[in-house]
Amino acid sequence: MIWEGRLKLILEAKKPLNNFDEKMQLLNKANEALLTVRMIYEQIQKEEARQKKIAKAKQEKIAELKRRIAETGVATRNSKQFKDTTPTSKSSLIRGPSNCCRAA
Repeated sequence: MIWEGRLKLILEAKKPLNNFDEKMQLLNKANEALLTVRMIYEQIQKEEARQKKIAKAKQEKIAELKRRIAETGVATRNSKQFKDTTPTSKSSLIRGPSNCCRAA
């Protein structure tokens, strides 16, 4: 769409312009086309910056989770359900779990 408008401007510019009003009209069209292109470019730049910001935030979150897992073995803060609660003393290992899987 923009390229079609640009092509029309180029073709119109090759025509001989006799009238000052025609020249001004052509300049106004060219300025409008440039403004449109500039606005689209700025929107693209903003979107790219937003995408980079989102990607950076995701990378930081992943790095934080990896660091937290490396330090504590747990991905979330204050989460006891993911912590390793296996008994480590020899007597508890011999007895086995206290209330688990009793036959009826």
